[in-house]
Amino acid sequence: MLKTIVYIAGYGRSGSTLLERLLATHPQIEGLGEVSSLFRAMEQQEAQCACGEPLASCPVWKSVYAQLQTQEKQKQLWKKLQMRFEAFPLGMAFARLWPEQYQTYCRFLQWLFESVSSALPTATVLVDSSKTAWPMAWRPLHLAKCLQVPVKVIHLVRDVRGCMWSNLRLNNQAAEQGEFSGIPWASFRTALHWPIANMVAQAYQHAYPEHYLRIRYEDFVASPAAVMRSLSDFLEMDLSAQAALVDQMRTQALVLPRTHQVSGNRLRFRDQFKIRGDFSWRTSLQGHQRLLAWVCAGFVAQRYGYTWKSADGSEEKA
Repeated sequence: MLKTIVYIAGYGRSGSTLLERLLATHPQIEGLGEVSSLFRAMEQQEAQCACGEPLASCPVWKSVYAQLQTQEKQKQLWKKLQMRFEAFPLGMAFARLWPEQYQTYCRFLQWLFESVSSALPTATVLVDSSKTAWPMAWRPLHLAKCLQVPVKVIHLVRDVRGCMWSNLRLNNQAAEQGEFSGIPWASFRTALHWPIANMVAQAYQHAYPEHYLRIRYEDFVASPAAVMRSLSDFLEMDLSAQAALVDQMRTQALVLPRTHQVSGNRLRFRDQFKIRGDFSWRTSLQGHQRLLAWVCAGFVAQRYGYTWKSADGSEEKA
């Protein structure tokens, strides 16, 4: 029986795929990936779950897939409502303006998570790692309002300059199609969208303070076992096995079991992982790109302990 939704919020390229895979090693937790991208995933010719099966035959997603494929009109309505109510900045206002349509959207979310939960009888916690970039900015707040279970938000933060460098290097969606290139206009898009994603994620803290936990990427790669212990307290679950696992992963690559992530980073298909921080931006990101990131996002980054000085390789404040 489903008891809790864990929602990973924040901006992409911050380590959410690995964190979700680690949480899902617990027998009562299942990672679903970026559930907000379900419709986009279904539009791919060979849509595949991270378990290795096509969505049409995946034991977790096949029921949802079949119903959406046979009800095209309903699917397009749900897709439209999701875009309307989840997008920044007006999604929450639209929910108040069109209450009947909002109830339809809520019923869709209830049906979706109930359908997935029924296919996972041993999982009491489902992880949605859709994050809070502008198209799905208000999603965690809607999940909290629409679903009859607690929604616990893990706000995952990474230095904006690290996210920018990651976007400059590789476009995940293109990489899945075999095209290895950066995201178009990556510097500008990251500089503008990173503060939005993180400010909206922090808004959840004001609405549900007891169901919010912020984790920095830099702290996670430096002390993963300590982060797992804080997650254990936050989720009220025994994650001691996961804490021991991440300790080993600092020195050796270990195999993590596949989950049923429907969409997200291409790493959801990888089997072996080793925890090591990527700070290559400190030597590779150009001066004008660092300046752009700090001018646009520095006022938010400072809230999380990042400083302009950290761009030269020095340590950020804790």
